[in-house]
Amino acid sequence: MKQLIYYPPGCYGTFVNWICDTNQHVGTDDLPFGEFGNSHKYYNKNPGLLQPKQRELFLKSNRNFGVQRGCWPFNVGIKLLNLNQDPKFYYLTCKQDIAGIIDSCDQILVVHPTVDSRVWWYQNYCEKVVISQQIINQNIPLIHKIFENCLWMTEHDPVLRAKHHLDLQLMHAGFKELYSKFDKNTALDFETWQLRQTLAWELHSQGPDYYQCWQKISTDFDKIKFVSLEQLRDNFSSTVHEILDYFDINTEIVNSLDYIESEWSQRQEHRFKDRTVNNIVKSILSGQSLDWTLEKLNLFDEVYIEKILHYEHGVELLPTNNWPCNTEQFLRIIK
Repeated sequence: MKQLIYYPPGCYGTFVNWICDTNQHVGTDDLPFGEFGNSHKYYNKNPGLLQPKQRELFLKSNRNFGVQRGCWPFNVGIKLLNLNQDPKFYYLTCKQDIAGIIDSCDQILVVHPTVDSRVWWYQNYCEKVVISQQIINQNIPLIHKIFENCLWMTEHDPVLRAKHHLDLQLMHAGFKELYSKFDKNTALDFETWQLRQTLAWELHSQGPDYYQCWQKISTDFDKIKFVSLEQLRDNFSSTVHEILDYFDINTEIVNSLDYIESEWSQRQEHRFKDRTVNNIVKSILSGQSLDWTLEKLNLFDEVYIEKILHYEHGVELLPTNNWPCNTEQFLRIIK
């Protein structure tokens, strides 16, 4: 059997793979969770189909591989970038990618974001998608060929990692314009407001297809199972049962699902960030009083708020390194 979990990085593919691969009651020592609430304790033991030769063997061999996982697009396995701002880029790229592997797989599960989990997914990608030095050491020399321009993914500081990733895109016009506007040669020298503004532009440049494509793709492949982040969050036990049934897995882990859900959920601090961000944006647009001090927003929440306000509602903000914590303060930084 060739069973594949296909997912954008940050959508818990490793966590779901661990669930499918664990045939026992689960206690504290068995949990896969690593730094930032990701599942990289399991990742370090099982990095999935990371190398091109592994993916090629998986698709061509008749071996029983069990459940494996691979990031989108399957033939690349790293972050996709819509450099030409094509409104159908993600839909067409992933549809073509899946079409190229579907006949070689017995079953494919897609775990994906939606418009209602786009901030949650963005936070996960920025914070949790870190490749450990252990993985690099275990996969030398091939891993360096894959990530020769992506060693930024080994940086554990999410903000510093974001700066490095922006610098990798400097050859593209939109980034050149912003860097020139700020009179900077590297994002490492950005002030906070400049970094926030550039990251908001990067999000905008990808277009809504970035997270909306999965609904369209699901209508093209009726034999593939699609699971959204919200399903995993809001109906954890029933969704896991559906996944295990889909892969025809009978495992003792089902007796530990309440415990696993509790341990997983308390480590996912961003799972309701879409609701938080949307409420803040709504209060700003309506002028309704709201204080979000207790929400403890980070830079990436601020990026998404600026992205929605500026690119979806035409609201321009004055430069500020200190993000406001209530509506009254925020209205003062609107141009």
